[in-house]
Amino acid sequence: MGLERLMRYKGLTLATFSLVVAFLLYLLLSSVIQAKAVSDTQYAASVSHLMDRMNSNMSAQQAKRLTSSLNGFISGGVVRVAGNDISVTPIEKFFSPNQSNASQVLKLLSESKFSEASVEAQLLSSGVQRQLDRKLSLSKYMQIAAAVLCVMLYLLVIVPMIMRLSENEETSAEVVKESKGIMNTVSEGLFLLDKDQTIGIEQSASLKQMFKSERDLEGDFFDFISQYVSQHTVQTAREYLGLLYGERVKEKLVKDLNPLNEVEINLVRRDGSYENRYLDFQFNRVLEDEKLSHILVSVTDETKRVLLERELEETKIEQEAQIDLLLSVLHIDSKQLAAFFETAEVDLNEANQTLESRGHGDSEIRNKIVSISRIIHKLKGDSAALGLHKFEFAAHELEEELARAKNENQTLSGKELLPSLTKLKDLFSELKKMQNMVAKLGSHGPGDLLTAEPSSEQADVAAAQTLGTKPTGIAGVLSDLASTVSKRNGKRAHLSLFGLSESDMPASVNDERQESFKSIAVQLVRNSIVHGALAPEERLASGKSDFINIAASLSETDDSHVLVIRDDGEGFDNKKIIERAVALNLFKPEQLSKLDENNAFRLVFHPGFTSLEEADLDGGRGMGLDLVHKMIKDMGGAIAVQHKAGRYCQFKVTIPKNV
Repeated sequence: MGLERLMRYKGLTLATFSLVVAFLLYLLLSSVIQAKAVSDTQYAASVSHLMDRMNSNMSAQQAKRLTSSLNGFISGGVVRVAGNDISVTPIEKFFSPNQSNASQVLKLLSESKFSEASVEAQLLSSGVQRQLDRKLSLSKYMQIAAAVLCVMLYLLVIVPMIMRLSENEETSAEVVKESKGIMNTVSEGLFLLDKDQTIGIEQSASLKQMFKSERDLEGDFFDFISQYVSQHTVQTAREYLGLLYGERVKEKLVKDLNPLNEVEINLVRRDGSYENRYLDFQFNRVLEDEKLSHILVSVTDETKRVLLERELEETKIEQEAQIDLLLSVLHIDSKQLAAFFETAEVDLNEANQTLESRGHGDSEIRNKIVSISRIIHKLKGDSAALGLHKFEFAAHELEEELARAKNENQTLSGKELLPSLTKLKDLFSELKKMQNMVAKLGSHGPGDLLTAEPSSEQADVAAAQTLGTKPTGIAGVLSDLASTVSKRNGKRAHLSLFGLSESDMPASVNDERQESFKSIAVQLVRNSIVHGALAPEERLASGKSDFINIAASLSETDDSHVLVIRDDGEGFDNKKIIERAVALNLFKPEQLSKLDENNAFRLVFHPGFTSLEEADLDGGRGMGLDLVHKMIKDMGGAIAVQHKAGRYCQFKVTIPKNV
C-alpha cells in the first residue's frame, strides 16, 4: 500500500529525495573541507612548534631530536610533537605546488650550524603559516563553491520540479473543482464500489436528494440498500456483483440479470410520511491497467417515467374500457337498456340506504348483508344478461366483499362494511359512465345504431327462434345470458323460448312486471346451467345429449301470469340437499330431523344455500334462488317445484294479475 502511494506521488517523492541528496552532499563536502582545514591547521601548528624549539644555544642532544622529528615531517610518518605522537604527511606535499626549505634546515642541523638553522627554521615556520593561510582560503572558496553547487542543484533541478508539481497541483485542483462541479450538477447518482463493496467517498450530490439523506452514502453497499429492498433482492444483487467481479464474465451478457433495475423503494419524508420512488441502479466495471479496480454505480430516478407510463397504461385501459362499454351498449336494445338503468339506479339507492340505515348489532348487520346481497345479485344477473360485463364484474366484487365481511368475522360491528361502501360507490360510478355514454350517443338509441349478427353460441341457444334472427325482449336477454354463462362454465345449452319475445309477450304484462319476470327468469336460467348442467362429456356418458335443454315460457290465465323454466339437468337430490345444509351450518341437525325428505328441495331457497364448494362469478353464494323467492313473495305470487334426481327440474312461477 505504501509503494502504491509513493508511485502515485512520484513527482513529489523525487523532488523531496533530490533536495535531501543536495543537502547531504553539501554537508559532506563541508565536512571534508572543514576536516582538511583542521588537519592543515594542526599540521602548521606542529611544524611551528617544532621550529620554535630551534635556537643557537641548543645542545647536540636537542639538535638530534629535532633532526629526527624534522625527518618525520620531510618523509611523512609518525612524529612526536609536544609529547604527542601524530601522523603527518610529507612537508613537500603540504607546500605543494611550492617547495619548502625544510631540507636546508635539516642540512644546517646536521652541520651543527644552529644559528643558521634557527634562522631557516623561522623562515620555514613563516612559509608554513603562509601555506596554511592559502589552504584555509581555498577551503573557504570550496565551501562557497559547494554551497553554490547545492543552490544551483536546487534552482536547476528541484525548483523546476516543484514548479511542475505546483502546476500539476493547480491542474489537479482545477480537475477537482470541475469534478465537483460535475458531481454537483449531474442528475444521476454516481459513486464507486471497491472490491469489498464499500461505497467510495466521491459521490454526486443528487444521491442525497434521491435517498432523502443529509449526508453522503457510506459503508457497505449491501447494508445500505437493505434499508430499502427485500433481503431476497439484496442477496440477488450480491450474486450479480459477484459475477461482475469475475474477469471471464462478459459485462453485457449479465446486464439483464441486474435485480436493481427500476427497483421500488420507500423513503421517509421529514414529516414522517412515506414516498415511493423507482430507482434504476446500473453497474459498470472500472479498469486500471486492464485490471478491474472498482465498480461504477449510476443511479437514475425513474419515478416520473414509471408513473407516466402507468398513467398512460391506465388511460389506455380506461379508453379500452370505454370502447368495450360503447360496443356493449350498442348491441343492447334501447328500451331494455333504459329499463336496466332505471332499475339499477333504484336498486343501488336501496342498497345504499340499507347500508347506511341504523342498526349496529351483529344480527342487524348480518340482515343488512343478506338484503344488500340480494339486490347486488339481481343487478349482477341483469347486467350479465345484457352483456354489461364490466358492471357485472364490479357487482361481483361487491358481492365478494359482503361475503368476506360476513364469513371472516364472528361478531360484526359495522366497520367491516366500510370496504363494501367503496365497492358500492364504484357501482354507482360505473352506472353513471354507462348513462353518460348513452347520452352522448344522442337521440339515436344504441340498438338503432348497430345491428349485430348472432354468434354461433347465440344461434345454438336460440334454436326456437327464426334462424338468423336475434330474439327480442326477454327472449333476447335470456339467449345472450345462456350463451355467456354456458361458455364461461365450459358447458353447452339449448334454449327454447315461448311467449318471451316482444311480439309474443302477453298484452297484460306491463313494463314493470316484464322487468320482474326478466330478473326471475335470468336467475332461474343461470341456475339451470350452473347447477343443473353437467359438462358435455358427462352428459353424454349418462345417455343424454351433450347440451342441456332449457325451455322458458310466459303465459297467462284469467287471473295470473305464469312463468315456467324447465330443464333436463340433474334435478334435486333431497338427501344430498340435507347433507349440504348441515355442512353449511344453515340449520341445526334437530331442525332437519323433523323435515320430510320429500320437501328437502325447499332448502335451496334459503339464503346462503348452494351446492357449489367454491363461489365464482356465476354462483356459489346461495343468493340466486333466495332472490327469486323474495321477488315472488313481494309480488304476492308463488313458486312450485317439480324435479327428479338426474332427470329434470321445473320451476313454475305464478303471479296474480291484480297485484
